[in-house]
Amino acid sequence: MAYGLVIIVTDNNENNSILLKEGAAFQRYCKWFQFIRANAPFYKSMLGKNGLPEFSTLLRKQGVEWYMSLLRPVMYKFEKKISLDVLANYIVNAHLGLLFQFLEDDMKYSCEYMASQLTMLTFEGSFSLLKILE
Repeated sequence: MAYGLVIIVTDNNENNSILLKEGAAFQRYCKWFQFIRANAPFYKSMLGKNGLPEFSTLLRKQGVEWYMSLLRPVMYKFEKKISLDVLANYIVNAHLGLLFQFLEDDMKYSCEYMASQLTMLTFEGSFSLLKILE
């Protein structure tokens, strides 16, 4: 199930650089939140206060590895400001923070709303600040 969160975002797509475009990222984030909603009992159990700490560690590790592979081709744009691993960890931990909030708040927001928030925070936040998309 941890790997499922990566697959749902990447769609097992060879050209993941498409996720550096807001519209494509929004669509994938929608799928991500829909997958979480569909499997909420599992994720609440595994990530809750009595959950398995190794599971959240695995999610974080897989996410960081995936973001590093996504950003590696464009790291020349930001490597003088921030290291690739620090940026990937920052992004993944922010994403996981929203996932935890979504679950803890009993998914009170729609998947589309959460995807729009995540897209805005990513594209107008770290990506914009570091000029990754220019």
